[in-house]
Amino acid sequence: VQALLKAHHLVEGRDPALELVFGVLEGLLGELYLSPGEVEACRLPLQPQAKVAYVRSEHFVNEMVTAIRHNRMDRFKGHYRSLDALLIDDIQFIAGKEHSRESFFHTFNDLHTASKQVVISSDTRPKSIPLLEERLSSRLEAGLRVDIKPPDLETRMAILGKKAEQAGAYVSQEVIEFLARKIAHNVRDLEGALNRIMAMSSMTQHPVD
Repeated sequence: VQALLKAHHLVEGRDPALELVFGVLEGLLGELYLSPGEVEACRLPLQPQAKVAYVRSEHFVNEMVTAIRHNRMDRFKGHYRSLDALLIDDIQFIAGKEHSRESFFHTFNDLHTASKQVVISSDTRPKSIPLLEERLSSRLEAGLRVDIKPPDLETRMAILGKKAEQAGAYVSQEVIEFLARKIAHNVRDLEGALNRIMAMSSMTQHPVD
């Protein structure tokens, strides 16, 4: 995975020029698809006690809303701003969400000022994200931009296989390969097709083969 390789290179080198990597995953809706094990691997080049977090921006927003509701904003801010490395997916999701955008801006500023490592992904470059503040988009544009191509056939098959396994559903390799060949440029469309097939299989009690 190119994004993961860039993340490894970023945390290994501790090069100030690589403290921010912005991955543009065209057609992939900004998803790095890192497993917990892969995120843990990013910790290894750092100190063993390094604090590394991988989160989708939607989860970041939901966490913040919960923190506001339960009066735990100080804990929320402390958690994210004390990290050694932050990997965040789908940053375009926070555009237009004023409080979340503001919180992320200050989190990003604190980490960047402290020379911490930040890997961000989106489905387009920062300046093209609607409703993203100029001050944030300009900061993100200053990082190393990595254009990441859609996954190859084998990776698409692996994504489908993993999703089916997570859902506890049996889907034959023939069906997985058919879908992976048919839908090559958008992972969400790929997952959507698999979800519809699994739902139909569940309703009709017919295996997906």
